[in-house]
Amino acid sequence: MFITFSKGNAIHREEIFEYFKQKWGDCVVRVLMEKTKGGHMPMYGRIIFKTEAILKLVLNGERLVKISIGQHEIWLRKYVPKPTNTAA
Repeated sequence: MFITFSKGNAIHREEIFEYFKQKWGDCVVRVLMEKTKGGHMPMYGRIIFKTEAILKLVLNGERLVKISIGQHEIWLRKYVPKPTNTAA
């Protein structure tokens, strides 16, 4: 799942883990955050769930959803990797 944050409103990965654990149990494999330099806050990240069923529960039929975790609002959508150019 692809996640985005408002500028200056990033959230710690541990808060994301805890939110989903409380809501749906032990369902998150990993939370990946944008790598930044110079102390800048990440603007996006990805959540890897143990099953695609959790992704469907979170989106509930929508393409894009907004959730609140504490004082933070994050937007979530299905992650679609960019196709790689395999032509040599």
